[in-house]
Amino acid sequence: MGIKRGDLATAAVLAVVYFCAAKLGLGLAFVHPSATAVWAPTGIALAAFLIFGFRVWPGIRCCDGKHP
Repeated sequence: MGIKRGDLATAAVLAVVYFCAAKLGLGLAFVHPSATAVWAPTGIALAAFLIFGFRVWPGIRCCDGKHP
């Protein structure tokens, strides 16, 4: 019961999408640079968990909190 190559690739793609969505969301901040009303990474993470299951959590965890 090891990690499959497909699961690792899915987590890596998800990490890139999550990070890009976070950068885009922070780019939409008007009042304060670290507070925004639009936070798409949460929806992306929830959708990934619902579609792929918990095997993609490393992809989200590695980028969570890494954006300035």
